[in-house]
Parts: sequence; C-alpha cells; structure tokens
Amino acid sequence: MKKILVSALFVLFSLTALCQEPPVVEPQIDSLEQLDVVRVAPKFKGGDPDKFRKWVNRHIAYPKDALKKGIQGTVILNFAVDVDGTVKDINIVSGVYESIDAEAVRVVSSSPKWECGTVNGRPQKVIYTFSVEFII
Repeated sequence: MKKILVSALFVLFSLTALCQEPPVVEPQIDSLEQLDVVRVAPKFKGGDPDKFRKWVNRHIAYPKDALKKGIQGTVILNFAVDVDGTVKDINIVSGVYESIDAEAVRVVSSSPKWECGTVNGRPQKVIYTFSVEFII
C-alpha cells in the first residue's frame, strides 16, 4: 500500500511540474538609440494659422434653412492635406445640422492648395483638425 501511495504522490508532483509555464524572458536592451523625427505641419498660404480661418470665414455662406430655424454651433472636421497640398478625406467629427455640416465641408473642400507637411524632410500626408463656427 505504501508503494502505491508513494508512486501516486510521485506521479502527482511530476504532473504539477510539467504543467508550469516557462518564465517570460524580457528582452535586454543594451543601448537606447535616439531617433530624431522632425515634423513640419502643413501650412496654408505662408504658414499663419489664422489665415485659413479667415479664408473660411470669407467663403462661408450661412444656410438659409438653418438661419430661419435659428440653428448655430461649431462643426469640427478632420481632413488630410496630401503631399501635393490638396485637401481631401474630409470627415465630420462633430456636426451641428445637416445643411450647416454640408456648408463646412463644401468650403473646406474648396480650399486652395496648402504647403504639405513633412517628416524628416520628406513630404507627408497629414491629418488636420479644424472647427468652423456658425453664429447668427
């Protein structure tokens, strides 16, 4: 009986040893290499950030239906300035009203070409976030 009990305990302990997971080995980093990433944001007509806002305000037309209903608010858009400077891939992040949102997209999409953004001196498509205010 003792032999069976000792054998059973031996098998039990052997199985628990086999069920253990191997330890996770973290990779060793010998040295840290500093990476310089130089990013230049896209620029609208010379680089003044307020120039685009002023351009949008000159070209925006308040939708008549929204004006009649007294609807106002801020439309937040994301758009890409491509490597050739064109504005594309316009998305509404936060809209106000269908006709107001459509007007914001219309004006931003009719924007003249920008100076494209760069990463490490190479032209890069950059996502830009912009808000358009509609105030009566």
